[in-house]
Amino acid sequence: MLKHRLTFKNTVFLFMLFVFAMVLANAAPTEQSRVNAASVAKKTKKAKKLYNKKLQKIYSNSEFYSYKITDIYGDKVPELLVDYSPAGESYGTFEIYTYKNGKISRMLEADSTNLNMTSYKKSKSLVLSTTYHGYVEYSFYTVKKGKYRLLAYRHHNEDMGEYDIWYYKNAKGEDISKSSFLKKVKGVRKGKKKTLDPGKWTFCAGYYYY
Repeated sequence: MLKHRLTFKNTVFLFMLFVFAMVLANAAPTEQSRVNAASVAKKTKKAKKLYNKKLQKIYSNSEFYSYKITDIYGDKVPELLVDYSPAGESYGTFEIYTYKNGKISRMLEADSTNLNMTSYKKSKSLVLSTTYHGYVEYSFYTVKKGKYRLLAYRHHNEDMGEYDIWYYKNAKGEDISKSSFLKKVKGVRKGKKKTLDPGKWTFCAGYYYY
């Protein structure tokens, strides 16, 4: 009888130990998630503060610009996107800034002529499309060492009837074959995508407009 009681107590003890371990296992990720969320919120707050300072400088040195603050490559901390196209015009340049280690740095500067952008979070990549009087270009970028690096691009001129004819270039602007182009941009369009239309960003008239 004593042996049976001891066996029963041991079973109960092991069962309670198992339940306790399961509770800890389930609680750990929750606590870790809270820590991660707090860290992201802190970084986001600091990033936006620095972005606002950057926008103040842009205001002081620009006539027109548009901007948007949003996470474009998946680390949950937003980037600052600025388009310097003149009012009523579709040409200009744009920049992307990111926050890291307590400061902001420029990730990319590129042409923004009739620009449309699509970001892909899983591959941390960006596809830019620009058009001008029938000229159409698609540029493919990916993040390397905190910067967007051009992988390759393709273009044609629809005004010349080149609807189905594409010219392929590497990052240096040298001609490459279609197969080489596809190899370079393989894996760019992976994961959830986000379309970024500068026409829908916050438009501002800078100091030099007045």
